[in-house]
Amino acid sequence: MREVLDMVMAQITAIAHRVAHLETLEGGGGAPGGPHEVLSATHSDSAPDTVVRGDLITGQQVNPVWQRLAAGAPSQVLVMGAADPAWGAVPGTHAAVTLDGDAAVLLDLSTQEIGLDTQNANTVFAGPATGAANEPTFRALAAADIPANVTRHEIVFSIEGNLTTGEKPLRIYPPTGDWTIEKVRAAVNTAPLNQAAIFDIHLNGVTIFTDQAKRASIAATAYLDDSDTPDVTVMDGDDYLQLGVDQIGTGTVGADGTIHVIFVAA
Repeated sequence: MREVLDMVMAQITAIAHRVAHLETLEGGGGAPGGPHEVLSATHSDSAPDTVVRGDLITGQQVNPVWQRLAAGAPSQVLVMGAADPAWGAVPGTHAAVTLDGDAAVLLDLSTQEIGLDTQNANTVFAGPATGAANEPTFRALAAADIPANVTRHEIVFSIEGNLTTGEKPLRIYPPTGDWTIEKVRAAVNTAPLNQAAIFDIHLNGVTIFTDQAKRASIAATAYLDDSDTPDVTVMDGDDYLQLGVDQIGTGTVGADGTIHVIFVAA
């Protein structure tokens, strides 16, 4: 019987301790553990403050404490500064891009998805067919939209047999009209040896290659070379061209050459 009483008393004592503990947690008797705000002086690691809807609690200050971070403005996001978080704009964003009414000519803007508008057959998206420059529209193709065919013309100087240096006396005049010289192409049937064969073109007695490095220059053992764009390119039907051979090979000088002056309508 004694053992049963001792067991009952031990259980009563344990229950009493639990009740006392619960009273402390719930603030029974005004103990320090009673109901209180999260941001209150009761907590040594928080800064006392009131709660406003939208606030966050963050660790702040040099000696960190839990502190109220007031709600940011609409569309702001929480960004991390050098030490403390703060509200700010979304990083890397820019002002909204808008489209003016002219974009509706090309784009279907009726929904969130951007697409292309349906267009009539046989139309092109281009500026005005005539008149001053203006914004492009869809319109029928005009004759002026199609560039004229570029026809290249040639004046050819021919050298039969071995090459010799010097200006050749033959004059050749282009057709009547205004012309732009594009380049000079030189070719030989027998390649020069040891050094290049170099060809010049004179317009009315003056070289068209102010920079002589641009001349057609057939390297030793080679058969063909194109010049760079000449420095003088404008000529008309009253101008004349002459060939100058400025250098030939050694041992084998090179032979049977053709030098083509290629030009187009200006």
